[in-house]
Amino acid sequence: MALWGTPRGVATGGGTCHHRPRAPAPDQTRPTREGTPQGTHMPDDLHPDRAPRAGTVATAAASIEGPASWWTAAATLAILSISYGAPLIVVVGLVRVQASLMTDRSVPALAGALVWMGTGLGGMVMGRVADRIGMRVTACFGAVMMA
Repeated sequence: MALWGTPRGVATGGGTCHHRPRAPAPDQTRPTREGTPQGTHMPDDLHPDRAPRAGTVATAAASIEGPASWWTAAATLAILSISYGAPLIVVVGLVRVQASLMTDRSVPALAGALVWMGTGLGGMVMGRVADRIGMRVTACFGAVMMA
């Protein structure tokens, strides 16, 4: 019977171990051609031991996209369509808003421009806040403020 880690060609009672390579000690890592130590994460197509050989066909990796990820993407698209599409309603009803306020058309247009500027500046500020206090608290605050 062959033991794991036995050098090739060394008899271990039942014969020699030719099918399993000797495992390196944890502190002995040999560098690969890119200089990354073996044992660290490296894509299969870059790893010299797992790269496709000449004349072989590389198989495609399994997709990480499942039903849950598509539902999440659809929900995100719907939320962003509503939240970023809402300021455009001002443009559609600009004439009626201007008539009801009895002002120039530039006043409701200025309100729409300020909404977009506030969205941009607020996004940058909330990004810094999220880095400091966490994404969950920041997202909950934003949801409460939009409600």
